Amino acid sequence: MKHKLFPLIFFSILTFTFASSTELIYKQQDPLDLPFYRDVIFKISKNSSNTVEIERRIFGGQIAIRGQFPYTVGLHMITMLNIFVCGGSLIKFNWVLTAAHCIYDFNRITVMLGTTNRIRGPFSYTFEVTNTRHIISHPNYHAMTLENDVGLIFLSTAHETILNHQFVSTIALPLRTDISINLVGMNSTVSGFGATFNAPNNSPSDVMRFVSVPIMSNMQCRQSFGQFILDSNICVDTTGGRSPCSGDSGGPLTVEIEQGRSVLIGVVSFGRIEGCGLGYPAVFARTTSFLDWIEQVTSNGYKMTLKFIYFFIIFIIIFEII
Repeated sequence: MKHKLFPLIFFSILTFTFASSTELIYKQQDPLDLPFYRDVIFKISKNSSNTVEIERRIFGGQIAIRGQFPYTVGLHMITMLNIFVCGGSLIKFNWVLTAAHCIYDFNRITVMLGTTNRIRGPFSYTFEVTNTRHIISHPNYHAMTLENDVGLIFLSTAHETILNHQFVSTIALPLRTDISINLVGMNSTVSGFGATFNAPNNSPSDVMRFVSVPIMSNMQCRQSFGQFILDSNICVDTTGGRSPCSGDSGGPLTVEIEQGRSVLIGVVSFGRIEGCGLGYPAVFARTTSFLDWIEQVTSNGYKMTLKFIYFFIIFIIIFEII
């Protein structure tokens, strides 16, 4: 009996140690004691004497046809009093990339796939995510400046067969070789369920919309946002009344790098509070800046833990048989 207990105890300790070290990947910062309005409005301090007001935020776009953007995800963050709306991108059959400010400090999220109507559907799939370990903000996300404004949602009950659905598919992340491509001036596309007009407490759209906007340089973007535009951001020109708006946060910014190959280059982050489509740039988290983190979480985290557990179970079964 003792010789059988030894490997069981050994592997139990090893499994616990491995799981504990893996969990460090998902550790989040402590919540900051700040007002937080998700897809509505918030303020960030620029310096001690003034503030820059920023809006979480398709404006001036067209209604999407079901299946046109099969990777665009609708998110409902649910509290006791409110439902907040954001967007996201399906990057693997069981992983959604979104903005950290959309999911930070939430413990219940509804994820809607394969629909262009977030209220009535029809939905190809819906997932209720209530395990906080499956809602992962970037470890260096900063709510005051929206630095590193990316997050991931793990769909633990999803199966690869969802990608066989005609209205559901993933969007590719940029390749490492794409990082050196100059995107300035290229046409990009934003899709989501954001507001379509400027008004106090404007509501998100019931239906998915999309808009095409040119990418602008970060130098130009800094003229509107100053020090808040980092190398890890990418901006688009909203001249002509075309822009993401309230409720589009976390949604995809895509570009066709070459014929037939579209990639996810940005995650909707913020814009000016003066309103959508008024000529101020819209700001996104630049996905090429987060490829290492995304790969680490989606490839090495849950996959490795689950594989280890499976091997451990198989080992115990074989050992008991022998």
